[in-house]
Amino acid sequence: MAIVFVIISFIISAVIVNLLASLFITLIGADAMFFSGKGRFVTILIVTWFVFGVLFGR
Repeated sequence: MAIVFVIISFIISAVIVNLLASLFITLIGADAMFFSGKGRFVTILIVTWFVFGVLFGR
């Protein structure tokens, strides 16, 4: 059952990171993305860990 919670946390984290990245790009007025795919993936994993702890931690 824990794997389901991790997958849900990963999806939530991916949405959060992508929204924040697009907001940041919009705010600075850039046309190109500054975040590499590898860096974004690592950020999503870190945010997944926090989301999992907040939502499903006991």
